[in-house]
Amino acid sequence: MSTFPPDPSPTPLVAVVVVSWNSRDDLPAALRSLETITLPLEVVVVDNASEDGTPEAVRGDFPNVRLIEAGANLGFATACNLGWRATSSPLVLFLNPDAVLNRGALEALHAVLERRPEVGIVGPLTRNPDGTAQVSFGRD
Repeated sequence: MSTFPPDPSPTPLVAVVVVSWNSRDDLPAALRSLETITLPLEVVVVDNASEDGTPEAVRGDFPNVRLIEAGANLGFATACNLGWRATSSPLVLFLNPDAVLNRGALEALHAVLERRPEVGIVGPLTRNPDGTAQVSFGRD
């Protein structure tokens, strides 16, 4: 069982919102990848009516993660907005349940936003499971 986040800050700098739907097999790795982040975080999982035990797994293994059970499959965008509205952080990271953050990735993104107040959005380089770069914009 994870105690992540170990000591939730009363003033988290970043909220991580994960939308899940039948993600029980992938979600634990995504949430565990957040355990090394040094920034004060709040983590919200919005579950879109999973039928594979995802909510039970989150409650059992990640008791400090806020779980919102949508009660129906609201779709990704609506669930993202539901999760975002439940946070109090000035910044939000929308993380897919099958994504794993590398150590230092969120801190690097946060540092860009701190150094460049005119920037409103940042995104990481994403990689496929084999390590190749994943196209996350434009054409392949």
